[in-house]
Amino acid sequence: MWKLDSCKRLLLLLLLLLLAASVLAVSLPPFTPAPVPPHAVLFADMPPITVLHPQANIISTHLPSTPRESYLSLTQPQILLPDELLKIKQPLQRKTSEFATLVSSSSSLTPSASELALQRPPSSLLQPEASAREKRIATARLFLSASRDMNEESLAALMTTLVRRELADCFLVIVADTRYIGSYAVDQLARLPNYKQIIHLKMPKDFESVRWDAPGCGSYVFLLQDPSLLLTFASTSPMIWDYQGRFLLVGVTKEELQQLVVTVKGRKTQHIVGVIKASVPGKWLVYMNQLYWGSQVAHVTTWTGHTFTSRDTPFPDKISDLRGTVLKVVTFEWEPSTLYYRARNGTVLYLFGRDVEVLRALAPVFNFTIQFIEPPNDERWGSLLPNGSWDGVVGLLGRSEADLAIANLFINTLQGRDQFQGYTTFFDTDESCMMTRTEPPLPRWQALGLPFTLQTWLALLVGLLLCGPVLSLLAIVANTRMM
Repeated sequence: MWKLDSCKRLLLLLLLLLLAASVLAVSLPPFTPAPVPPHAVLFADMPPITVLHPQANIISTHLPSTPRESYLSLTQPQILLPDELLKIKQPLQRKTSEFATLVSSSSSLTPSASELALQRPPSSLLQPEASAREKRIATARLFLSASRDMNEESLAALMTTLVRRELADCFLVIVADTRYIGSYAVDQLARLPNYKQIIHLKMPKDFESVRWDAPGCGSYVFLLQDPSLLLTFASTSPMIWDYQGRFLLVGVTKEELQQLVVTVKGRKTQHIVGVIKASVPGKWLVYMNQLYWGSQVAHVTTWTGHTFTSRDTPFPDKISDLRGTVLKVVTFEWEPSTLYYRARNGTVLYLFGRDVEVLRALAPVFNFTIQFIEPPNDERWGSLLPNGSWDGVVGLLGRSEADLAIANLFINTLQGRDQFQGYTTFFDTDESCMMTRTEPPLPRWQALGLPFTLQTWLALLVGLLLCGPVLSLLAIVANTRMM
């Protein structure tokens, strides 16, 4: 009986201890970390990340291992860090995304007093026992990261949404400079299922590595902090470009986008779209070129951080309806394609002919107006000049002085003229043949002798004359040996 009472007492004591522990845990105040800026979150067990601070700028590229980690790729010249941060010196390094080429290494950058290399602190720095200096470091890091991450994540969401919705079936070419090559946006674009090419743009010749002849639908995403290289390239080398491709630019201003649209290549490119950062964090404005609809870029929609304000596509069909635009058509008189009906004084009253009538039939369908012009100095189709330029029809089209040409044109690549002019689907076929005069039949008495030349007849005559003496001489020699 005593043993049973002891067991009951022991069980009761254990229950009391458990109850006391539960009451104590409930009564303890919850852990409150040191105050940090709004929307700034620091996660535990983050891998090290390096931040470079050259001349009051903070730049860092980092590939997060989990979706919860904030992606840091920032430049904040307007934010001053605590003085303690400038005293920290560690080996300078930079991380890039796993698919990208290393942007630079510590050997290519020389640390100075104005530079900072700081590893991301673990979450323990925000514990109550952390020093005040450690708390200020963590707070500054969080503030810088959060202020930039909103634009980074919003841009990545915008780009992936736009590609999935508009460019899902296109070959994707991603061209990024040093500022963007390791960014979160490029990282997310690289994970899309499109066939793709990723290029780190460092010098003008890198444009030659772009696959401009992508099969089917070609799309080109440019993420550039400084678009000067692209603007220069768009004003030169007209043959290296995809005029039917879809171009998407990030990092440009509205003025820079307008400069691209009016370049030699931009004037003929159907789709050029610019994603421009608004003054509100996480908000982006989407503009597009208008091709023949107008010379200025037009606002299409706005990205609010998670969705577009409208469902309008930034890549509309700009060819089916040209909205009454005037197209300059270069031609010259060449029967039966183009004929001139002239007045008595030689003035051309109107044009007619096979090609002219085809063009006039297309005008109401595509809603455009025709303005005929002629190549100067009777240059006609055009020829390659010693300085590498073209005159005639090819030159007018290549310099964007004309939009169309009709002049009994046939598809050919002579001297590379196909690099300056494109061809429609053929609407007529023609055959060429060569004719020569046949010789009259020979007289019957000459039929035996004329088939052979004089040299042949002389050879036969000499052979007949020498054949008898030679055979006789051989017979005499043979009889002498027998005797």
